[in-house]
Amino acid sequence: MTDLRPLRLLLLAAVGCPAGTTLDCATPETLVYANGEPTGFVRCADGAINRTEALPVPPPAELPRCNGDEMHRDCDRDEDCADGPNGLCAHFDQEAATVCGCTYHCTDDADCARGEACIAGEVSGAGGNAACWPASCDAAADCPSAECGLSLTFTGCGYSGGLDCRDALPDTCRVDDDCVGPGGHAECGREGAAFACIRHDCSPGRPLLIAARARVAAAVARADWSEPPSPAATVEAELAAHWRSIAALEHASIASFARFTLQLLALGAPAELVLGAQEAAADEVRHAQFAYGLASAYGGAAVGPGPLVLHDAMPPLDAAGVLAALIDEACVGETLGAAEAFAAAEGCADAAIRAGLLNLAEDEARHAALAWRTLTWLLAVHPELRDFARARLAAMLKRPEPPASFAPDHAQHGVPSHAARAAVHRHALSTVVSPVLHALF
Repeated sequence: MTDLRPLRLLLLAAVGCPAGTTLDCATPETLVYANGEPTGFVRCADGAINRTEALPVPPPAELPRCNGDEMHRDCDRDEDCADGPNGLCAHFDQEAATVCGCTYHCTDDADCARGEACIAGEVSGAGGNAACWPASCDAAADCPSAECGLSLTFTGCGYSGGLDCRDALPDTCRVDDDCVGPGGHAECGREGAAFACIRHDCSPGRPLLIAARARVAAAVARADWSEPPSPAATVEAELAAHWRSIAALEHASIASFARFTLQLLALGAPAELVLGAQEAAADEVRHAQFAYGLASAYGGAAVGPGPLVLHDAMPPLDAAGVLAALIDEACVGETLGAAEAFAAAEGCADAAIRAGLLNLAEDEARHAALAWRTLTWLLAVHPELRDFARARLAAMLKRPEPPASFAPDHAQHGVPSHAARAAVHRHALSTVVSPVLHALF
């Protein structure tokens, strides 16, 4: 399906419909919660969702209270849950354990930090409790277009999105269906100063997950973060977008390892592990330079990261939480990332890109090894977490396949097809992660 939105926007401007004006939401549908209360959001005829006014969000259904015999306890009373709005200490039944832990929810924008808005999970599409999302607008009146648009994209690690003003120019999409083209299906989300078609990828590398969403910096025009390897390939916007996404994740991995270093120090980890985390952060700087260099080369213009928002990047510290993130993001995530990078290098026809991918793969393999060493140490000092860790790893062996992204003919540029990536993940889970799990326990 050919994307004709840029042409339509160009013609709208030609007939006197200026930037900041759209004609897509003349007869919107008012959205209500399951209890019938208004949400303050509307759905336009084309499917785009906008916030018209900031209204209170109903509290979540009451959760069961802790009964005192949970396998893992992160709190004893509601007052212990002070790291977010309206914290509650509640009982949770997980697949292999019961937990007494904190849960948070907002009920209006006043519960959120400046520049954030409280949005219910049933409105955002992310599910779960109402959460604070980034917001550059709060209501229709804040935008010249009278459209304060909601964006939600799945990064492969979690959800990313928020509220921003829609603008006829330079926006190139309003809904995901505007992003179907020869390169596969992308998602319409906020990228820089406009709503645009985005293809996310969560590997290789270690994501910076904050509230289950991958945090990255926006790409901006700059040359000091790119290390062009002079790829022997035609400049293609599709590959430039892919490498911008990878570069942003690699850049955010620097912060992820910085956070990991602080967690190790707080848990009293040995020097060898702390040093490994510091060295891994330096590796991620080089990975980001490599990926931004490719994005710059394929896109024909230098690009690098903007500021990375970190105001809520440190979750409450507890051994079980650190262990869970370590398993998901590092033990399994970086193992799969290394396997995928090796496979990508194997199929890459360009010598410079192949060499860069091999270096990246070798680094990711060392990072995975660091993660497994850290897990071994953590279980030695917290043996009560062994059953929890074993169950968590067993669940990760059933990890879903990576999201579909690129067509097979990109393998020669170091971007494997969806089918190839899925096959590598399955192979790595069965021949690497599973044996290591059994050896550990």
